[in-house]
Amino acid sequence: RAIQKDRYYDRHNCGVFCSPTTMSRECNVNGCSSACQVGDWSSWSPCDPCVSKQFRSRDLLRPAEFGGRCEVTSLTDDRPCLSDALCNIQQTDCVNKFLCDNGRCVAQKLVCNGEHDCGDGSDEDGCQPRRPACPRVVEPIPSVQLMGSGYSMVSGELRGEVLNNAYYGGQCDTRSQGLKLYRLPSNLLNVSFQVANMADDVEVKLYSDSAEYVNSDNNSENRGTSGSANYFFVQQWSHSDRSSHHSSFLQTSRTKDSIFVRVHKKVAVSEFQMRSEGLHASETLLRALSALPLEYNFPLYSRIFQDFGTHYFTSGTTGGLYNIVYQYNRQTLESSGLDKSEMAKCAKKETVFWILFIPIRKSSKHCYEHKMTTRTKGS
Repeated sequence: RAIQKDRYYDRHNCGVFCSPTTMSRECNVNGCSSACQVGDWSSWSPCDPCVSKQFRSRDLLRPAEFGGRCEVTSLTDDRPCLSDALCNIQQTDCVNKFLCDNGRCVAQKLVCNGEHDCGDGSDEDGCQPRRPACPRVVEPIPSVQLMGSGYSMVSGELRGEVLNNAYYGGQCDTRSQGLKLYRLPSNLLNVSFQVANMADDVEVKLYSDSAEYVNSDNNSENRGTSGSANYFFVQQWSHSDRSSHHSSFLQTSRTKDSIFVRVHKKVAVSEFQMRSEGLHASETLLRALSALPLEYNFPLYSRIFQDFGTHYFTSGTTGGLYNIVYQYNRQTLESSGLDKSEMAKCAKKETVFWILFIPIRKSSKHCYEHKMTTRTKGS
């Protein structure tokens, strides 16, 4: 349907409250929806002597399609049992090390050092308070837990914690950034905060009104935590923060007939590299592995990859998402001599240089003569 966009439309944010001009839907959604279909339970497995459990599984024959429901909550099941057989897993021999209650072996020097090196606290039971390993005040490296996450090459998403980056092995290896001192976990070989950010990947988009910006932001894929083989970025704001941001944004836009420019960039914060050997696995992963039956069971074993991914990070870059939105008075822009495209380029250059502090090779005299971001108080 046709909608007339005039000053009244822009002043009262009609685009937010009116239904869209076009509508679409998937074909045959109502006619072809189907529920999922699962197979019958398999027979119970023999009693596993190491975990004292029996297991059974069933197959997912067909997933739910076109909005169909799936009442199935699990494809695997287990029950306790008693076995006459002996567990063939060789008991851990720590030799000259300390045997933790969870089966780990840690060096004797780590016992009663004031840190939970076992992961279950058994190395600190009954100990007197000790001086910390680091004489100065240190902080954990930002996003250090994300560095130890698993990564699924199938879904392209981060998974559960594979490496325990809260383990320091009693060492006080530090890295500094400004006045802050960060402690390097045992799993990390090195971390650097001197990361070069380039202006090439700065994205700029122009919006004719506030409704277009809000709709675009709601549909943005850059929410939450995302991962890749070499990069992952933390969430910029929560859902409540985003709603508050939209509310104040719409309220501000009602005061004048405006257009908007959004400057967006993924900002690198640190680069890291893991050790190639002697890595300290997470307690969560070890418990999941210990709960597996000795006899191979595909559904149970495949859950390890679903929960913890197919890979872990050996090196990478951490960072965050940076967004800034400029609001320009439409009438002032029209009289400035800059068209919308030129204004967007100027906003990008000033953001890159003055906010992101990225050197630019070539500046535009045209931008500085008009100085649109200052005149209209970009926000």
